[in-house]
Amino acid sequence: MLSQQWHVNDAGVSLVISSLGIGRLLVLYLAGTFSDRLGRKLFVQIGILTYTLFFIGIVISPNIAVAYFFGILAGMANSFLDSGTYPALMELYPQRQATANIMIKAFASIGELLLPIIVAGLDHFQLWYGWAFFIVCVFNGS
Repeated sequence: MLSQQWHVNDAGVSLVISSLGIGRLLVLYLAGTFSDRLGRKLFVQIGILTYTLFFIGIVISPNIAVAYFFGILAGMANSFLDSGTYPALMELYPQRQATANIMIKAFASIGELLLPIIVAGLDHFQLWYGWAFFIVCVFNGS
Protein backbone atom coordinates (compact mmCIF):
# COMPACT_ATOMS: atom_id res chain seq x y z
CA MET A 1 0.00 0.00 0.00
CA LEU A 2 2.75 2.43 0.95
CA SER A 3 4.86 1.56 -2.07
CA GLN A 4 1.93 2.44 -4.33
CA GLN A 5 1.26 5.67 -2.44
CA TRP A 6 4.91 6.78 -2.69
CA HIS A 7 5.46 5.36 -6.21
CA VAL A 8 8.39 3.17 -5.12
CA ASN A 9 9.16 -0.53 -4.78
CA ASP A 10 9.57 -2.46 -1.53
CA ALA A 11 13.18 -1.25 -1.26
CA GLY A 12 11.88 2.33 -1.11
CA VAL A 13 9.57 1.43 1.76
CA SER A 14 12.51 -0.25 3.51
CA LEU A 15 14.50 2.94 3.07
CA VAL A 16 11.79 4.89 4.87
CA ILE A 17 11.77 2.30 7.65
CA SER A 18 15.53 2.78 8.06
CA SER A 19 14.98 6.50 8.60
CA LEU A 20 13.64 5.70 12.07
CA GLY A 21 17.13 4.66 13.15
CA ILE A 22 18.58 7.91 11.85
CA GLY A 23 16.00 9.96 13.73
CA ARG A 24 16.68 8.00 16.88
CA LEU A 25 20.41 8.61 16.66
CA LEU A 26 19.98 12.32 15.91
CA VAL A 27 18.43 13.18 19.26
CA LEU A 28 19.04 10.33 21.68
CA TYR A 29 22.01 11.87 23.50
CA LEU A 30 20.52 15.36 23.67
CA ALA A 31 17.10 14.07 24.69
CA GLY A 32 18.62 12.10 27.56
CA THR A 33 20.70 15.04 28.72
CA PHE A 34 17.81 17.49 28.61
CA SER A 35 15.43 14.98 30.16
CA ASP A 36 17.73 14.88 33.19
CA ARG A 37 17.59 18.66 33.44
CA LEU A 38 14.05 19.55 32.36
CA GLY A 39 12.08 16.56 33.59
CA ARG A 40 10.84 13.22 32.35
CA LYS A 41 7.21 14.20 31.84
CA LEU A 42 8.09 16.90 29.31
CA PHE A 43 10.01 14.43 27.17
CA VAL A 44 7.26 11.84 27.31
CA GLN A 45 4.85 14.55 26.12
CA ILE A 46 7.24 15.62 23.34
CA GLY A 47 7.53 11.97 22.31
CA ILE A 48 3.75 11.55 22.16
CA LEU A 49 3.37 14.73 20.12
CA THR A 50 6.15 13.73 17.74
CA TYR A 51 4.69 10.25 17.26
CA THR A 52 1.29 11.82 16.54
CA LEU A 53 2.90 13.95 13.83
CA PHE A 54 4.50 10.80 12.41
CA PHE A 55 1.27 8.79 12.35
CA ILE A 56 -0.60 11.54 10.55
CA GLY A 57 2.32 12.48 8.32
CA ILE A 58 3.15 8.99 7.11
CA VAL A 59 -0.43 8.50 5.96
CA ILE A 60 -0.54 11.77 4.00
CA SER A 61 2.98 11.50 2.55
CA PRO A 62 2.71 11.80 -1.24
CA ASN A 63 6.25 10.58 -1.96
CA ILE A 64 9.27 8.89 -0.44
CA ALA A 65 11.05 12.14 0.48
CA VAL A 66 8.18 13.33 2.66
CA ALA A 67 7.74 9.84 4.12
CA TYR A 68 11.47 9.74 4.93
CA PHE A 69 11.13 13.00 6.88
CA PHE A 70 8.24 11.58 8.89
CA GLY A 71 10.22 8.39 9.47
CA ILE A 72 13.00 10.47 10.99
CA LEU A 73 10.36 12.07 13.24
CA ALA A 74 9.29 8.61 14.41
CA GLY A 75 12.87 7.79 15.39
CA MET A 76 13.12 11.07 17.25
CA ALA A 77 9.83 10.32 19.02
CA ASN A 78 11.23 7.00 20.11
CA SER A 79 14.28 8.71 21.60
CA PHE A 80 12.13 11.31 23.38
CA LEU A 81 9.97 8.59 24.91
CA ASP A 82 12.98 6.50 25.91
CA SER A 83 14.64 9.48 27.59
CA GLY A 84 11.53 10.08 29.65
CA THR A 85 10.09 6.65 30.39
CA TYR A 86 13.15 4.54 31.17
CA PRO A 87 14.69 6.90 33.75
CA ALA A 88 11.28 7.71 35.26
CA LEU A 89 10.53 4.06 35.91
CA MET A 90 14.03 3.43 37.23
CA GLU A 91 13.52 6.28 39.69
CA LEU A 92 10.02 5.14 40.65
CA TYR A 93 11.05 1.53 41.25
CA PRO A 94 14.69 1.57 42.40
CA GLN A 95 14.41 -1.93 43.86
CA ARG A 96 12.78 -3.31 40.67
CA GLN A 97 14.66 -1.57 37.87
CA ALA A 98 15.04 -4.71 35.78
CA THR A 99 11.30 -5.42 36.01
CA ALA A 100 10.47 -1.83 35.07
CA ASN A 101 12.79 -2.07 32.07
CA ILE A 102 11.17 -5.30 30.93
CA MET A 103 7.69 -3.79 31.33
CA ILE A 104 8.54 -0.89 29.00
CA LYS A 105 9.91 -3.31 26.44
CA ALA A 106 6.84 -5.53 26.77
CA PHE A 107 4.39 -2.69 26.19
CA ALA A 108 6.44 -1.41 23.24
CA SER A 109 6.43 -4.91 21.75
CA ILE A 110 2.67 -5.19 22.19
CA GLY A 111 2.23 -1.91 20.31
CA GLU A 112 4.58 -3.06 17.56
CA LEU A 113 2.54 -6.24 17.28
CA LEU A 114 -0.90 -4.62 17.30
CA LEU A 115 -0.40 -2.03 14.56
CA PRO A 116 0.37 -4.56 11.79
CA ILE A 117 -2.50 -6.75 12.96
CA ILE A 118 -4.89 -3.79 12.78
CA VAL A 119 -3.58 -2.86 9.32
CA ALA A 120 -4.00 -6.46 8.13
CA GLY A 121 -7.52 -6.57 9.57
CA LEU A 122 -8.45 -3.37 7.78
CA ASP A 123 -7.00 -4.76 4.55
CA HIS A 124 -8.96 -7.98 5.02
CA PHE A 125 -12.18 -5.98 5.18
CA GLN A 126 -11.01 -3.83 2.25
CA LEU A 127 -10.77 -0.70 4.37
CA TRP A 128 -8.11 1.99 4.09
CA TYR A 129 -4.92 1.19 6.03
CA GLY A 130 -4.67 4.80 7.27
CA TRP A 131 -7.47 4.24 9.77
CA ALA A 132 -5.03 2.20 11.85
CA PHE A 133 -2.71 5.20 12.14
CA PHE A 134 -5.56 7.53 13.03
CA ILE A 135 -6.75 5.06 15.70
CA VAL A 136 -3.27 5.18 17.22
CA CYS A 137 -3.44 9.01 17.20
CA VAL A 138 -6.73 8.92 19.14
CA PHE A 139 -5.20 6.64 21.78
CA ASN A 140 -2.02 8.77 21.80
CA GLY A 141 -4.04 11.81 22.77
CA SER A 142 -5.92 10.16 25.61
